Amino acid sequence: MSSVRAFVQEDIPQVVALTWRFLQAESGSPPPSMESYFRELFFHSPFSDKALPSLVYQDGHGRVVGFLGILRRRMSLQGKPIEIALGTSLVVNPDSRSTMAGLKLIDFFLSGKQDLAMTDTANHTTQQIWTRLGGSTAPLYAMHWSRPLRPVLYAAHAVSRCG
Repeated sequence: MSSVRAFVQEDIPQVVALTWRFLQAESGSPPPSMESYFRELFFHSPFSDKALPSLVYQDGHGRVVGFLGILRRRMSLQGKPIEIALGTSLVVNPDSRSTMAGLKLIDFFLSGKQDLAMTDTANHTTQQIWTRLGGSTAPLYAMHWSRPLRPVLYAAHAVSRCG
């Protein structure tokens, strides 16, 4: 039976392979440093927390087919401390998208015990899932900043994308 569960260190090779496949950066195997990166970031960094773990979606055959990285941040709101869960990488095996693994991972993430759940970037599909589950987006605060080298060409391209 498929399920969402906490990401454990034994999952790292499967999550790295899944992420590498998603990135399609190069053919072949992911570099060994990628496993070290995932281990350090999600298990040994000051922002990792067993109480707010990253999540995996495991299919009925025991394979990890989805991953949602989660990092905890402590902040304050009007002088009161709050716990923020920051969703990072959301990756689902293309062959498993019909299982709604991404939706289930985000739903599980939003039902966590954090005071606030947020993400820094998301594609259009993820934004739709997020808002349908009760989340909201702040487009002005979610802008990708850039410094155009050719301002007129940059502005013309931006206008053409708006329709």
